[in-house]
Amino acid sequence: MTIDPTTCDCRFHTTCIRDARYVRACEQGRGPKHATAIALAKLGVNGPAMLRSMKPAFHSGPGTELKKLLSRFGIGPKGCGCNARAAEMNRLGPAWCRENIETIADWLAEQAKKRKLPFTRLGAKLLIRWAIRRAESQHG
Repeated sequence: MTIDPTTCDCRFHTTCIRDARYVRACEQGRGPKHATAIALAKLGVNGPAMLRSMKPAFHSGPGTELKKLLSRFGIGPKGCGCNARAAEMNRLGPAWCRENIETIADWLAEQAKKRKLPFTRLGAKLLIRWAIRRAESQHG
């Protein structure tokens, strides 16, 4: 199987795009995305199994829930930094999001303007609160 550097699924895809050697390394199972598994294997730990069992907290939370809600309206990330902001919201947690709802609404307003989408601050804040509640209900 050949990895297309423009659709590489590793978190180092920009590296793969810049240098074909990284693409070949990924194809052979020794690229940047495999580094952790290789290091764990050298320590005698089953890296892939361990990595599958570890689910970082930043992969779920209010940011992820907000992305899911926005996707219902056909709005998704398009090279805009939205994934980074969602990860930041997840990392900082529901309490931070609740306290900084105006900041998050500003982020959404900024993206709506760039994409020439209709925007209401009230609607954005309702969506953000809904995302926070969904995240809280999933994590008890």
